[in-house]
Amino acid sequence: MTMMAWRFLYWLFFAVGVIGVVLGAAVLLRAMHHRRPKVLIVTATLLIVAGLSGIVIVVAAEPGGFGQNIMGMGGMSMMGGRSDVGPTPAASPGASKQTMRASEFAFLPAEFSVRAGETLNVELQNGGSILHTFTIHDLNFEVEANAGQKASGALRVERPGIYEFICSVPGHAQSGMRGRVIVN
Repeated sequence: MTMMAWRFLYWLFFAVGVIGVVLGAAVLLRAMHHRRPKVLIVTATLLIVAGLSGIVIVVAAEPGGFGQNIMGMGGMSMMGGRSDVGPTPAASPGASKQTMRASEFAFLPAEFSVRAGETLNVELQNGGSILHTFTIHDLNFEVEANAGQKASGALRVERPGIYEFICSVPGHAQSGMRGRVIVN
């Protein structure tokens, strides 16, 4: 599924979930205020539960999303982090450097290139107000930086290809914090 199609479905189902919650709450309040039959109260409650369930499922479905981070958190904080990624290799002295600037909710640059077999120090500069990560799941690589901080790690990719990077904090990749590394 393309990124555009995923975003469309994500926001569509999210909107349907929110509408279900709002309508359910409105029907529930009206039914309770006018002492309506229990059938309306049950219907309203089901709308609320279905809406909330839909929102949770949609948010959890995206790779790097809430569900993946919660299920594999391994003791990390609720703000995200190393769900299924091993330890980040320390920056390599003398290696080229790629600076990645993270903010709510974008990476700059959103794409960069590296030669296969070359070691590259990735420096994550977090210009945002909350924790962000630079995560490449396919390469088992992640750098994490708190708000206003920097962190670095050595990235070495042996095989040419295109690798997606995201911020693994729940909801950030879905909000646009993603890009790609082109390995030649």
